[in-house]
Amino acid sequence: GNSRYLYKLTRQFLNRVKPSIFVDSLYCLTICMLKNVSFTLNVFDPNSNKVIQKVAASDGSGVVTFDFPLSTEPVLGDWIIRLTTDNDVQTEKEITIDRYVLPTFEVSIDSPSFFVKSDEEFSVEVKAKYTYGKPVKGIVNIQLKSQSFHGLEALTKQQSEIDGLYKFVFRIDDFEGDLYGSSPLQILAVVKDTVTGKEANTTAEIIPYDNELRVEFADNSPEVYKPGLPFKTFVK
Repeated sequence: GNSRYLYKLTRQFLNRVKPSIFVDSLYCLTICMLKNVSFTLNVFDPNSNKVIQKVAASDGSGVVTFDFPLSTEPVLGDWIIRLTTDNDVQTEKEITIDRYVLPTFEVSIDSPSFFVKSDEEFSVEVKAKYTYGKPVKGIVNIQLKSQSFHGLEALTKQQSEIDGLYKFVFRIDDFEGDLYGSSPLQILAVVKDTVTGKEANTTAEIIPYDNELRVEFADNSPEVYKPGLPFKTFVK
């Protein structure tokens, strides 16, 4: 199936061990030791069963590499790798075998807060990255929806490949619906990771204005109007 396993080295083995990530059913171990040393390597599962035994010797470089094929459904938990040299020097290392959890990712939208209906176009950036910072490769779908009397109506949609970031350009003349006043438009972006098949989405809003000028009351404008008396207010 799609079961995968992560085998993580947790302690130093002899002088040093090359860190490895282990996928599916192959565990790779590199040992650095003295030159021309004969030894026996035993591997025990969490139930103390000896599942692998190898007799070998280091060469002139002092480096030995082993590949340990494991079953597709290995026993999960702490395994022991024990090395014993011919002169009975012994050391061991613990590794943890556990199910590999696919990383999650997040999607964000970077867009202007508004656009003017007379503009030709505006752009929206969609970003997708794993929680540890790596960009996500996949497919991104984006939709713009407007609020109407019947609820949200789709104005336009686009699709593209994404490698962490993609910039969409929307031409206002291509909108398939009407813009009702200055009601905010909803931007919906959905990204599908091509490696894991997982999806993540997010939304944002952008406001369409009829013109570039915006008039509003100033903060120091009076809040109460008394009939029959002069009324002075301030706009900006």
